[in-house]
Amino acid sequence: SGMPPLVGPLPYQVATDTVSFGTIRAPIFSVSNISGQQQILILVPCEVNPGTTPVTVTVNGGSQTLNVNVLPASPGIFQTTMSDGVVRAVIERPDGSFVSPSNPARRGETVTAFVTGLGPVSPQIATNSLPIWNTPSFVNGQVVVGVNNEGAPVTLAELSPDIIGVYYIQFQVPNDAPQNNSVAFSVGLIPVDATQTYYSANSKIPIQ
Repeated sequence: SGMPPLVGPLPYQVATDTVSFGTIRAPIFSVSNISGQQQILILVPCEVNPGTTPVTVTVNGGSQTLNVNVLPASPGIFQTTMSDGVVRAVIERPDGSFVSPSNPARRGETVTAFVTGLGPVSPQIATNSLPIWNTPSFVNGQVVVGVNNEGAPVTLAELSPDIIGVYYIQFQVPNDAPQNNSVAFSVGLIPVDATQTYYSANSKIPIQ
């Protein structure tokens, strides 16, 4: 399994593998073989317009093209397996520590979630690049955060200044949030000029 560097641009080819959306090559995060199933983790290029797009995967000189529906947004929450074996969202507390059952988020505090798939930003950036130094690229659409399936106030939604394909969302943990280790957590995006909200799958956060 191939892992590209954590800093700098991602490769467009790993071993013999490439993925293209139409004529636009996609940056590759990783290539892995999971129980005999080949997987390629890619970043959908910024230039790809929503709608049906031919995606070509090339491996060892052989290629296959499929028509894929590209959505305006497809939020995904970065998660990790915690000490109790439960997969939960990666959330940072104000002191820079990460939320866990032994270090839960607190009611009323502003925390940061790490997500992907929130669509265009301003100022816009090119595929496989980072925002302009010291100039935040903010999400264009309206980000919504659900805690216990109720809205939580969002204070910031921007591209990470140093990790490609990652967005930071800061939100306030509701004062009346439940206090347990697995409170439901989701992220959604209403794109500019759209009426539909695109939601992530549900994750969980410990709250005290």
